[in-house]
Amino acid sequence: MAELLAKRLLERQREEVTGSKIYANLARVVPDPKNKEVLKKIAAVERSHYDFWKRLTNKDVAPSRLKVFFLTWIARIFGLSFGIKLIERVEESNMRALIELKAGIPEIERMIQEEEEFEHALLGLIEEDRLKYTSDIILGLSDALIELTGVLAGLTLALGNPKTIASVALITGLAASMSMTASQYLSAREEEGKNAVKSGLLTGFAYVLTVTMLIFPFFLLADPFVSLGLSLALVVLIVAAFAFYTSVAKDLPFKHRFLEMCAVCLSVAVLNFGIGKAVKHYIGVEI
Repeated sequence: MAELLAKRLLERQREEVTGSKIYANLARVVPDPKNKEVLKKIAAVERSHYDFWKRLTNKDVAPSRLKVFFLTWIARIFGLSFGIKLIERVEESNMRALIELKAGIPEIERMIQEEEEFEHALLGLIEEDRLKYTSDIILGLSDALIELTGVLAGLTLALGNPKTIASVALITGLAASMSMTASQYLSAREEEGKNAVKSGLLTGFAYVLTVTMLIFPFFLLADPFVSLGLSLALVVLIVAAFAFYTSVAKDLPFKHRFLEMCAVCLSVAVLNFGIGKAVKHYIGVEI
C-alpha cells in the first residue's frame, strides 16, 4: 500500500507541474487580459500544489512534454473552455486513484478538497467568445446531417447514378445552407451581445462543410450503395466528434447526446430510403 501511495503521489506531482506548464503557456498567447490573468493564477495554483506533493515525496519530477505540447495546442485550436476542461478530465483519473488511498492522511484530503474548489472557481472566470457561437456551428452541423442523410438515402434508390446523386444533393445542400445562414442571421439579431453576421456565417459554413463531406464518396466511387454506406459512416464519426466536443466544453453527457443524434440521422435515412424506393416504383424515375 505504501509503495502504491508513493507512486500515486508522484503521478499527481507530475500532473500538477504539467498543468502549471500548460496554463503558463496559454497565459502567454491568449489575447484577452482577463483570461490571461486567470490562467496565470491557475498556473501558480498548480505550481503550489506541485510543491505540496514534492514535500511529501522529497523528489523532483519533470512535466510530461508530450502532454504539454498536445494539450496546449488542443486549447489553442479548439478554444480555452474545451482545452481546459479536457485537461481537468485527464487529471481526474489520477485524482480518483489518489482519493482511494488518502484515508487517514488529513493533509492529502485537505489538499484535494482545496484544489477542486479553488480551481473550479477560477475556471468559472474564463470568458471565451467562441463558446457563444458553438450553438450556431452545432445548428448548421445537425441540420446538414439530418437533411443530407435523408436526401442522399432517398436519391440513392430513386436515381442510382452516383454523380447525379451528388450533384442534386450539392444543389440542395447549398440552397439549404443559404436559407440557414439567413434564418440564423435574423434570429441572432434578436440576441443581445451576439454578432448576427458572424452567427449566420458560422451556421452556413458548418452546413456547407458537412454537405461537402457527405457527398464526397458519391463523386469518388461508382457504386451508389457503397457511397451511401461511407456517407453514413461519416455521419457517425462527425456526430461522435461534435458530441465529444460539446460534452467536454459544456459539461454535457456524451453517450446520450451521441446516441440520440445518431438515432435521428439514421432514422431519417431509413425513412427517406423508403420514400426513394416508392418514388422509383410508382413514378418510375431512374437516371
